Amino acid sequence: MEQDEIFINNLFVRIQNLIPSFNKAQQKVAEYIISNKNELQYLKIKQLALNCDVSEATITRFIRKIGFSNFQNFKYALVRIDCSSRHEKSDSGFTENFDTGNPISELISKIKTEYITNIQLTLNNLDTIEILKAINTIKAGKNIYFFGVGTSSIAGKNSYLRFYRAGIKTAVFSDPAEMGIAAAIADKGDVAIALSYSGKTEVVNTAIKIAKNNGAQTIAITGPGKSPLLKMADIKITSQYEELDDYLLTSYARLSQVIIMDIIYTGVVEQNLDFSVKSVQKVSRNAIDILHH
Repeated sequence: MEQDEIFINNLFVRIQNLIPSFNKAQQKVAEYIISNKNELQYLKIKQLALNCDVSEATITRFIRKIGFSNFQNFKYALVRIDCSSRHEKSDSGFTENFDTGNPISELISKIKTEYITNIQLTLNNLDTIEILKAINTIKAGKNIYFFGVGTSSIAGKNSYLRFYRAGIKTAVFSDPAEMGIAAAIADKGDVAIALSYSGKTEVVNTAIKIAKNNGAQTIAITGPGKSPLLKMADIKITSQYEELDDYLLTSYARLSQVIIMDIIYTGVVEQNLDFSVKSVQKVSRNAIDILHH
């Protein structure tokens, strides 16, 4: 292992050991960093200073004292730590999820049980008040924007097609530049929906923040636990899971987003059923015409 890797892997131990040498303001920064390891790489220096109730200059001095030339280098180290820990967790836990001797019937039963158990957990714990708020907000919205990247963009595309087919003006964005444009033109009466299981996807959160500042209503479809997205969204809807194998979590995250959006979609359509049915029928007829030409 190279010297810089040794330094990075011992970063939090180093900060802990240096606490007695810090002044009071720097101690606040150290304690916050140690207590919020998983959030740090998503914070800008201004937000970190606000969270610690210190100045940005204090953050800069602290960063230099623990051995980094600037805040960006510190965040780069955090990303390396996170990637390393994920890699180790994946390597150590991945094979434990599999048994090459299992017959197909047991494999099907295992996957079915895990999905059904966690879907039921999500549905049983959905906040019906927030769901109803989302339904009413989308029904009243002028334009509906879906923001999501990676697997969340698949759920966004699915939702976009369903709403659009029912005659509801929607658009979906997964490209950061396109998100920025959509968020910038969002206005009062529009609705911005963020699909992010972690709630920490910076490009999605930035788009939601811009749209909200422009007067749009914002909805978060995200996973359990605290996140920057949950803090800023007007309407917060979360899915749940427990004891879910790591290799299934990505698929489950996407599936839970699709299910939640299907509930909201059904609620919106049922409030304007005649219009939605006519729109779906019209789309179906014209789609057939297009496909046969």
